Amino acid sequence: SRNRFPLKLIVLDSVAALFRSEFDNTPSDLRKRASLFFKISGKLKQLANKFGLAVVITNQVTDFVESSDGLSGLRIGNLRYMCSSGRRVVPA
Repeated sequence: SRNRFPLKLIVLDSVAALFRSEFDNTPSDLRKRASLFFKISGKLKQLANKFGLAVVITNQVTDFVESSDGLSGLRIGNLRYMCSSGRRVVPA
């Protein structure tokens, strides 16, 4: 097979952390945050199409930690669960 280099890739990790730090958890700020995120994602789509590149956006990806490492069960970072907008969120 033919190699296709250079690889064109944009990776944004922990994207939600950027939005959480700039906005409060009010209905008005949630609307502003969603609007800004959609504008940014639209711009990333334009860049991907224009330059033929891939865009990968992640949100605080963590690795599986086995119980033999001193922790039992799946965790998000060092938490068993998180609260998002008042709802309990557990890993899938």
